Parts: sequence; C-alpha cells; structure tokens
Amino acid sequence: MVVAASCTTTHHGFEPYNANPNQVFYTRHDKFTGITYYRHRDLLSAVMYYYDPNVEVYFIKQGNINTGRVVFQFFGSEWIFMDQAILVNDQGDRAQFTFSDTKQEVLSGGMVLETADLFLSAEQITAISTVMNGTGVQIQLSGEKRAEYTLSEKHQRGNITMLAELVRLNNMSYKP
Repeated sequence: MVVAASCTTTHHGFEPYNANPNQVFYTRHDKFTGITYYRHRDLLSAVMYYYDPNVEVYFIKQGNINTGRVVFQFFGSEWIFMDQAILVNDQGDRAQFTFSDTKQEVLSGGMVLETADLFLSAEQITAISTVMNGTGVQIQLSGEKRAEYTLSEKHQRGNITMLAELVRLNNMSYKP
C-alpha cells in the first residue's frame, strides 16, 4: 500500500500562510478556541519545540487581536529547573525574563525537556527586538543550574522577522 501526503502541510499541522513559494509564515488554526498560531518556517522543528531553537518568538491571533509570545526551552540529560532566561548580544543589549510556570517532560533515552511559553508585553517585544538585531546573540537559561547557547543566524533572522510582523500588525512604534 502506498500512502500519499500533501507537500504543503508541515510540522504539526502548520501550513504556509499563502501560496507564495517564498512564504516565511506558517499557520495552524484551532477550530475549538478560534486561535490561529503564526510561526516562522526557520523556527519550526521536526518535533514541536524540541531541541532547537532555544528561543522562539511567535504570535497568536484571536479575532482582531494579535498577541506576541516567546518560548524558551532546554533539552538535556538532567534538569536545570529553569525559571529565568536572559538574552544578550555583543553590543551589550539585554532582555531578561523570570517565570514560574515551566512545563517539564521526561523523554525517551532519559532526556528531559523544560519549556516556558510566555506572553510578551510591548516593552518585552522592544527589548527582544533590540537584542535580536545585534550580533552574537546568546541565551542563558537558568534555575538551579544553567545552560548557555549561541543563537544561529538562521534562528536570529526568523525571530527578527516574527518580531517585525508583530510590531507591524499591532501598529507599534518600534521598528526592528
């Protein structure tokens, strides 16, 4: 038996926003909540949120309201009990987040995943945009232990694009 699948559907039901082959935004609509999720194609991973990138900006739309969100994630062999994330760049710009609602999962092979999915205020969008538009963006995830990563240029560009779209949709004054 041969099973055929559509080439336009991607990770976890996310599909290109429109038919443009250069489309960078992917969406998934939840019919039960009425929420549409918007993500950047370069930030979609093979498994939703696992492994890489360690920071992802995305937004949701419900009715006429666009809400920015950011996901911080740690994947490793032992818990760090993440409750803080700090983004910095080579220019000295900084964005810091403290949170208490972290999802923790034990995965196969004894690996663990910690994620924090946060709403973004206008000030936080500006702070992340400033850091992401610099060079050498790094993230530190910390709690009882800490982990540090350098964001790839691809993931940095994806986050910048999502931030710029969120700013545009909400008619914010900051232009990354």
